[in-house]
Amino acid sequence: MIAEFLVGTKDEKQQKATRLFAALYATLNAQRDEIMSGIERFSRKQKAMAEDIRQKTQKIRQLQDSSNADPARNDELASELVWQTRIFEDRRKTTSYVCDVPVLIEKRLFDLANAIQGDIGAEPTAK
Repeated sequence: MIAEFLVGTKDEKQQKATRLFAALYATLNAQRDEIMSGIERFSRKQKAMAEDIRQKTQKIRQLQDSSNADPARNDELASELVWQTRIFEDRRKTTSYVCDVPVLIEKRLFDLANAIQGDIGAEPTAK
């Protein structure tokens, strides 16, 4: 597709290649920015969830230490804590995969830039 787009004289090819790369960069950079914003939101939610887990853990300890503790309330909090901890851990495990996405977008842009360079007759950059 790149070769089909980059037709014409050497100068025309260079101009088209520059425009193509600029458009690819703008598109992929916008995707990367969107992903990074999502990662930041995800991180804030994880921090908030970690704080909530700490608070619930402390509340359970206080209830257990209390002489007039309500066993039903204690069981309810413990059940909530187990689920919340499980969700937190599952999300934590997926974090590394989510964080790989911006790197993959950057690699994609690099590969496309090399393909463009190759199709205009320039030497591709080494990986």
